[in-house]
Amino acid sequence: MSAASVSMDVRNLSLVVPYYAQPEGTTLSWLATLMKAATAVPRRRFATLLDDVSLSIREGERVALIGRNGAGKSTMLRVLAGAFEPTSGSIDIHGSRQALLSMALGFNAEATITENIFLRASAMGVRSMDIQQLVEPVLDFSGLREVANRRLMTLSSGQRMRLGFAISTAFHTDILLLDEWFGAGDAQFLRRAKQRLLDRVDGSKIVVLASHNDSLLRSLCNRGILLDQGKVVYDGGVSETLAEYRRLYPVAKSAESAAAKQKARRMAKARLDAEAKARTAARMKAWEATLPERTRAWKEAKMQAWEASLPERARAWKEAKTQAWEASLEERARAWKAAKVRAEADPAIDAVSKPAKTAAGEALALKSKKKGVSAGRGQEKTKTARAKADVTETHAADRAATDGTPPKSSRKV
Repeated sequence: MSAASVSMDVRNLSLVVPYYAQPEGTTLSWLATLMKAATAVPRRRFATLLDDVSLSIREGERVALIGRNGAGKSTMLRVLAGAFEPTSGSIDIHGSRQALLSMALGFNAEATITENIFLRASAMGVRSMDIQQLVEPVLDFSGLREVANRRLMTLSSGQRMRLGFAISTAFHTDILLLDEWFGAGDAQFLRRAKQRLLDRVDGSKIVVLASHNDSLLRSLCNRGILLDQGKVVYDGGVSETLAEYRRLYPVAKSAESAAAKQKARRMAKARLDAEAKARTAARMKAWEATLPERTRAWKEAKMQAWEASLPERARAWKEAKTQAWEASLEERARAWKAAKVRAEADPAIDAVSKPAKTAAGEALALKSKKKGVSAGRGQEKTKTARAKADVTETHAADRAATDGTPPKSSRKV
């Protein structure tokens, strides 16, 4: 670091850049647009990004660059970092500086991660002997040690961002230039990155921060510079600068109006949701009230349809059965004829079938004979029982005549 105190002095700085624009005209069709793009000659024009800017920043100051998009905040940071050469005016900077403007600055997609550490650090002006001591801490902080020999193009955008942040914040500098606050990455890395960034801010002697976050600017900065169309329109405390910014661009009313509109939209949406819910409930209630009647009507209609189709289905079933019988009739007739032909051709078949028929007839006759024998035996038993009953009644009559008592019959009625 230089023996002189750290400072930044900008005097009457202007930055004018050329650009090319197509001639203005009315476009009637896509074909006319295509022909115009192919034949029209672009015109060279100039845009003034910074216009006669003068400011001084001393050691210990934390400066907030405030302004709308396109006001010149990022351009001012790039000029202070040395990325842009001013068209006119002068810049006098004492102390080492580091800018966190682009995480991909100085990277080569075809090179490995280790090689990109050397490339990025060289672009930042770090000496080669210091870069060698920088490799291990960068790999540890970014969590990319396991893929250190892979090409950069194989990494995800989040891994590239972590690598760029680790290289940019690997060492302390006197002047720290920040374009918006770092806020990307996974949760674990984001906590470590924020802590490191706070350490770098606390360790730097001058900090210049461009952001739209009012609370962040109030917490980190003690001075505010308001830029508008490339010019410094206010320089003072952060709160005063923010107040002047609100006066020039009354976003508060717009914010209040937007909040009121959003509230009205929410209320309208809630009302519509309530009405839709009420309509749904009414339809459901009516549907439930008519459910028994509709169920009964459906059952009746189903029964009527079934009864109406019953004759038709019975007739169809009979027709199908008849068709099946007729289809099998020819086959059965053919089989019967074939069996008859075989019987006529081979007498042994009939010799075998006749004994079988005879045996079946004899078995039937034997069965009938057994039934006849059983019936005869039953009749003989009945006759014997009746004879015994007659003898018993005769003996009873004789005893009654002798004793003078009436006889008792032993026959069952």
